[in-house]
Amino acid sequence: MPSQPQPIHVVTVDSTPAKALEILAGLIKAVEKDYNLVHVANCEAIKDVKPVLSSLIIGPQVLICSSKLFDDEEEEIREIAQRLLPDIKLIMVPHDLHATGGGNAIAEFLVEQVTESRLPTRD
Repeated sequence: MPSQPQPIHVVTVDSTPAKALEILAGLIKAVEKDYNLVHVANCEAIKDVKPVLSSLIIGPQVLICSSKLFDDEEEEIREIAQRLLPDIKLIMVPHDLHATGGGNAIAEFLVEQVTESRLPTRD
């Protein structure tokens, strides 16, 4: 039986928490054989990013930003996250991905981002 690696904590930034949960549930299921992802929080607005990242006892290893954010909002989130957690893996979902490919395109993009990362895998 494979050993259980430490969980990889994931925080999302999405103004629609239910959508963030749905997308992350799909990602977790898609990669569960190789990765132990755990969704620990969602930030509904940029103003929530710093307090959420600062308040978690164990800092998340991954921050996923919704495709609904503007470039300047993504940059602000990136600066906050990297200032607080320099080693955090940032995944910015491309703006037009949902419109052009729907939820499946987002799921495929996230799976690709996780599998190409240097996140610890299950043995």
